Amino acid sequence: MRRTKLRGLSFLVLSLAQACTATPAPADTSDGSSPDAQPIDVAPRDVVQSDIVQSDITPNDVTQSDVTQSDVTESDVTESDVAANDVAQNDADAADTASDVALTDVTGDGAASDADAGSTTDVVADAAVERECLDNVDNDGNGLVDCADPACTPQVRCESTDWSAPGTLNQGALGSSSPCGAGQTQAYFGTIGSAGASASCACSCRNAVGSAMCAVAGRANEYNAASCPAGVPPGGTELPVGCHNSTFASAGYLFRSALAERGTCTATTTPTIAAASGPTSEARVCVTSRQGGGCGAGSVCRARVAPAPRSCVVRRGDHTCPAEYAQRSVFYENRSDTRACNSCTCAYRSDGCTGDVVAFSGTNCTGTVLATTVLSDGSCRPGNPASYRVSNLRSSNPRCTAGGTSPTGCVRDSDPSTICCASAPGDRTCPTGPGPAMALLNGSTGPFCIDTTEVTNAQYQAFLASMPSLAGQPARCTWNTTFVPTTLPAAAPNQPVVGVDWCDAAAYCRWAGKTLCGRVESPAPLAEAEATSTSSQWFQACTQRNTAPVPYGAALDAQLCSTPAGTLEDVNARVCCSTANPRLHGLLTNAAEWIDACSGSAGASDTCRVMGNVRPSVECATNTQSLARNTANNNIGFRCCAP
Repeated sequence: MRRTKLRGLSFLVLSLAQACTATPAPADTSDGSSPDAQPIDVAPRDVVQSDIVQSDITPNDVTQSDVTQSDVTESDVTESDVAANDVAQNDADAADTASDVALTDVTGDGAASDADAGSTTDVVADAAVERECLDNVDNDGNGLVDCADPACTPQVRCESTDWSAPGTLNQGALGSSSPCGAGQTQAYFGTIGSAGASASCACSCRNAVGSAMCAVAGRANEYNAASCPAGVPPGGTELPVGCHNSTFASAGYLFRSALAERGTCTATTTPTIAAASGPTSEARVCVTSRQGGGCGAGSVCRARVAPAPRSCVVRRGDHTCPAEYAQRSVFYENRSDTRACNSCTCAYRSDGCTGDVVAFSGTNCTGTVLATTVLSDGSCRPGNPASYRVSNLRSSNPRCTAGGTSPTGCVRDSDPSTICCASAPGDRTCPTGPGPAMALLNGSTGPFCIDTTEVTNAQYQAFLASMPSLAGQPARCTWNTTFVPTTLPAAAPNQPVVGVDWCDAAAYCRWAGKTLCGRVESPAPLAEAEATSTSSQWFQACTQRNTAPVPYGAALDAQLCSTPAGTLEDVNARVCCSTANPRLHGLLTNAAEWIDACSGSAGASDTCRVMGNVRPSVECATNTQSLARNTANNNIGFRCCAP
């Protein structure tokens, strides 16, 4: 029903009054009423109930300027003519203004002739409304714009600026995506597929310098036989620099240099780094949605629209998708190249200390010279030297041996954004509930979803806070009387939760709408022997869909991606040890992980497989262990999967 202002009503009432021809009846004052309050004789056919109804007029439709004393006098309209139920507050809303109503258009169809007292059409006219709800303008003059105006509530709503407005996703090989069309705005452009071979590292060593230990580095071994027989000599003289008298009458002697000599080298590391490649693919999100005002900080006014199939929203960072936009992909705006080499190490080596030595027949380095040689000579000489002179102590054959150097770092896409699209019939999507964001993998034996990280302490705490019932556990877990782990450090919210047994892990995944990682082909458990087969969701993820022995490259890098058992770090650490696209973290680092591959279904003593960082520096196929279902130690966590 269209609404009117009371100015139109006063016109109608006056018309009705003028149309009345009957003489008013004498006032009956027996009830104490005023003699001036004479009723107007209005025939029922002149004004019917449908002419003025309760919803037509509200108090703010009538202003002092609309109805003056000369328009309707006390004798024209009495208290009995317009009853309380003729004009009610809900007849028009506060957003109506006089400027939207033509005074001569009573019924509201634009014709002045509608002001007909005998008409049975509702007497209403156009009211001012918030006709445009995304222009950041107060159209109806009520001081409220767009989303703040209740009149706009059915059409628009405040949404977080974290996510873009819905748009279209154009993606393909690098350089192939279409630019945004006329009237569209580019909300995002990103790429994926950067790569680069590890650095080649060379190590060189120079400047071998012996230590000061050679200052005390000589000795004359003196024997009572000319042949210097093996064994401990009966006598000997220490030979630092200078002249030293012998105290033993020998028949033979030889010189020894100190063997415990140390020194230093100058190491030089020379990395050779090949040019990085990629990216190989790109994605562009174009939006046409308008945005209005009337929202608080961090929000924007957008139209209330159901997500169209394949429409997409985008947000900076790596996030779980909203439920209505469940198809998830991650693209990147930059590339990170951290390739380098570990510092080269050099080992100092020498044959000990040596020096020039002269043997004399007399004391105090006098008499006949019996021998002139070096301390490192080691030859047995017959004779009985009385004294020795040592000079020029030095390292014997100093040298440096190059130690290990190894490549570090990698090439990875960086600065992610999450693109989430509404699915169309037939599209495969992953759960968007609690826990880590999931990635859809097209495995060699079928597609499946897997958490991109291990479940964290904070995510597991949310599970505990929901007060999960122990009654919902499967028969093989009825022995499990608590889901509380052996440790749950609040100071490490982003580290993997550990100290959980198999049943704890399975319960969390059920609560999150997922499953513990099991069989690719169907939501079913594996036999223990299948844990490292192509049927295993976890194993397919770890081996890059059965194309490599490790998740991060073509070969094991024991130094780059080795985490000692029991050493925990944030779940998205060590990006160089993650799969590249989609990015899955921690499959061979951080905590080991329960999977749904067990022998037996009796209960706590059943054995189940733990995968991942069971043994440092081991490939996916051999990094596994069989443990009792009720095992809970501080190195075992989990992630979830979904079919």
